[in-house]
Amino acid sequence: MSRRSNQTGSRNESSAAKRESRPAGLADGWTVLAVCLVLVAIVWVVFGQTAGFGFVNYDDPDFWAGGHHLTTVALHAAATVLLFLVLRAMTGALWRSAFVAAVFGVHPLRAKSVAWIAERKDALSGMFFMLTLWAYVRYARQPSRGRYAAVALLFGLGLLSKNMLVTLPFVLLLLDWWLLGRMKGMQSAECRAQNAEGGADGSGGDPLWGLVREKIPLFLLSLGSCVATALVPEKLGAAARAPALERVENALVSYVLYLRQMVCPTGLANPYPLAPHGQDALYNLGTALGLKRDLPGAIAQYRKVLEINPDYPGLHHNLGVALANSGQMKEALAHYLPQGPGNQTGPTLCSEQSGGGAEERRAGGDIAKGSQTL
Repeated sequence: MSRRSNQTGSRNESSAAKRESRPAGLADGWTVLAVCLVLVAIVWVVFGQTAGFGFVNYDDPDFWAGGHHLTTVALHAAATVLLFLVLRAMTGALWRSAFVAAVFGVHPLRAKSVAWIAERKDALSGMFFMLTLWAYVRYARQPSRGRYAAVALLFGLGLLSKNMLVTLPFVLLLLDWWLLGRMKGMQSAECRAQNAEGGADGSGGDPLWGLVREKIPLFLLSLGSCVATALVPEKLGAAARAPALERVENALVSYVLYLRQMVCPTGLANPYPLAPHGQDALYNLGTALGLKRDLPGAIAQYRKVLEINPDYPGLHHNLGVALANSGQMKEALAHYLPQGPGNQTGPTLCSEQSGGGAEERRAGGDIAKGSQTL
């Protein structure tokens, strides 16, 4: 009898020890599944309505856009669930991970990525971002060539979706230092326990240079994506590239703007202009004023763009339309009629037209027809 009692007591102690060895905050599989379903549900409640949205006015309105929208919603829901699972795997905190994932899933900054079909690349790259994090956590806990290959493959697919992921290797270094505790001298007791449970050596961690060297293949992928991106404007033509100073200014403003909008998501727009006084902002303002039939204001903004970049795509056409609708037909012709590459101005055309010629009247009719594209 006493022997049976001793065996029962040993089993109870063993079960209690196993329960105590689990990382704090981990719940059973049913709770995790329930959280995942709730995350999918809230994403659907917020963004499922896009199934009834149409295309933008550049596309054929006769085609149903709902399937495209639903695909993007599904990608975003998958990214939200993956974020929850990755954070839970790194921290062991169930409800905090669920809260962060829920905020990500329904944050107003995600509206552009989910509701605009052309921004599906953002939702797709976001899903691959989360998958890369998941693969990296598995690699960090139990390193192997196969697991590293999975990290590189998923990262490469993310870059092909959208090159915004070029900074991901730096994010992985941040995770090494912070949540994963892989950096030497930076490991907390909780990190060491979780790494040991995953099969990794939870002793002293790796030096910074070792972790950087480990990610050299990932940095090379980022570099290749940057080079490919830098070559694209050259193929599109110099007119499509904003000045370097304007792009630097836009990057600095965007950092501050997005940090503010994470906490206070107001003043959202689609798309965002580069700089407050840059060529894109001036051109967009001119177009908006033209649509409001404020032709003098539209012409003034287009002339400012003309001073910055005479080859700005669409500038001469819209300026010509605005001038024609203002009754300035001769000046409109100089901008509206193509005069070689870039549709640049043609002052000789104005001087050769003495007024009311057939060429001018025909072009004037084209300008009037084109006013709807202003």
